Amino acid sequence: MTRHIAPENDYTKVLGLDLGPEPEVAVVIPVYNRVDLLRNALNGLVAQTYPAELIEVIVADDGSDEDVGAVVSEVTERLQVTLLRQEHEGNGAGTARNMGAAHTAADVLVFIDADCIPDPQLIAQHVDWHRRADNLVVIGSRHHLDTSDVASEDLIAGSTDLRIRATAHSEAGDALLPDDWRRVFYRRTGGLRSGDEAFRSLVSSNFSIRRESFVNAGGFSEAFIHWGAEDTELGWRLFNDGLFFVPENSAVIYHQIQEEEGDSPGWRRTAREANDGIIQARIPHRFYRKSERGYIYKVPKVTWIVSPTVPDRAAEVWDQILRQSFTDFEAVFLGGDVVVDQLGEKLVGDPRFAVIPPHKSSEAQFLAALERSRGEYVAVLHGWASLDHRLLSRAVRRLDANPRSSIARCGYQVVTGEGESVYLYDEAVADIDAAWQPDGLPVFALVRRREWAKVAGEVMSVSAMWRTIQELSDTRALRDALVALPALTPGDALPDRFPAITGERTHLVDDLTKGGPKRAVQAAGRFALSKARRRPYRPIGLNNPGSKQLAPSETQSRRPGVTYIGWLGRQNFGDETMLQAVQQLLPDATVGYDVADRRLLMLGGGTLINRLTYLEALRRHDSPRLE
Repeated sequence: MTRHIAPENDYTKVLGLDLGPEPEVAVVIPVYNRVDLLRNALNGLVAQTYPAELIEVIVADDGSDEDVGAVVSEVTERLQVTLLRQEHEGNGAGTARNMGAAHTAADVLVFIDADCIPDPQLIAQHVDWHRRADNLVVIGSRHHLDTSDVASEDLIAGSTDLRIRATAHSEAGDALLPDDWRRVFYRRTGGLRSGDEAFRSLVSSNFSIRRESFVNAGGFSEAFIHWGAEDTELGWRLFNDGLFFVPENSAVIYHQIQEEEGDSPGWRRTAREANDGIIQARIPHRFYRKSERGYIYKVPKVTWIVSPTVPDRAAEVWDQILRQSFTDFEAVFLGGDVVVDQLGEKLVGDPRFAVIPPHKSSEAQFLAALERSRGEYVAVLHGWASLDHRLLSRAVRRLDANPRSSIARCGYQVVTGEGESVYLYDEAVADIDAAWQPDGLPVFALVRRREWAKVAGEVMSVSAMWRTIQELSDTRALRDALVALPALTPGDALPDRFPAITGERTHLVDDLTKGGPKRAVQAAGRFALSKARRRPYRPIGLNNPGSKQLAPSETQSRRPGVTYIGWLGRQNFGDETMLQAVQQLLPDATVGYDVADRRLLMLGGGTLINRLTYLEALRRHDSPRLE
């Protein structure tokens, strides 16, 4: 089976993959009373077009007072159906679904609710995706109907008009879109392809997943004692584990609304809000949590992975991590040295600190640290690095504000043996990474854990994984040197200690307030010039040699990049001439069709942005937060 890898949540190329064999499917239905609705759901499963011998149905009874067994026995001659039961102790829907999933060895799990009638094509539409790739979550469509006039024999024969009734008032192109909040959500996220919110689409009344992926994720959390939200929490874990969410609107269920539960119209919202504490503790995504300083959450926003760990600096690096202004994190150090192991023993009571024991290789140890990580973001950090206290806060804000980007980088400050501070950016950062990191990792980068998880199942080296992630991801650069190193290469003389660095903003404040009027005027002029050039502030008190003396390489231009979108490379005189004109008008920029380090996007006159080639270029700069 093929593992799909693509930028963001782009699942479109899955349909081009070869079809695998038809898998065995288990349909899991949790139920609590309302047996008349369950009868309709089971009769709808009898009419499925997918081969009946490959379908088993598991009814997971959450301690109903009504006779569920009698209803199940009505279809035992037509369905391979099993009835399981647990005692009813509050909201047990997630527990019941886990019980049903644990009872089967089928390849694919399809979850529907007992109050939902499946369309005859439901299972076939779900399975069509899972036959092509094994790392998908397929989200079906839901439509609300009063089905009190539907006859059982019509459901069994598959001859109902439910699809026609459900789509009668919809426009042709939107007919099968879910009949709920996801209509707007799908439009805003490009059908879930863009951004970092696809996990929110998982509604437990109609979705499917490979059983292995469900088991590896740990199934539904059983911590939810009130109705709702356990599906969103599961969706987050699956999304963070690198799975792709596919909206298949042709996989339809019809939610029977004639027997709505609850004592009041707003009971669903009230019950879901009762789970807010659990949701905020377990889903670090900005939509659900605003990280508060000093709080320790069940699942952290960021996982630091210190690789390699420098034993003599381990405690110092941990102290610098603790001094970060953003405190929603955990840290994983690579162990194997007695000093690091002792630090782990000392901090054994701190849930934010962990040590990974040595493996066969440093790469295997790093992969174990990745598997141990739980955060939305992974902050990779070299053990010799020194940190500005604002580093994590600024990097997290940058990625939270740009949900279509997956990597945040910053400049490096290198303190030479003569005490000079050198600020390195862009291509020079890559050269420093190559010099310091033996496994091809960055000295520092904040990366969505999802991107690591996408490639973790592939047979490749850590350096190849990092290259692949960079190819798949849009990178956001912090134009400040927030990470420092004690030398240009690890082979140079290194100090015994390397304390936290002072940020450039602090230097600016010092220059403005502590050096007298003349220095304040000079600082203000420097600051204005640096902003105009889009460069960080250069402190007056620190040496700032030119790149000729200390920059590792000058192989690329530092000119800003401009991507020009038009009908180029196809002998179109108009657009080619316009590109040349733009290049002449912007002599200080690198202007082309697909510039790597782009700062600006320009559209040629008459460009049809709805064409796929142009639209994808625009999407790389767009945000799903915008209408």
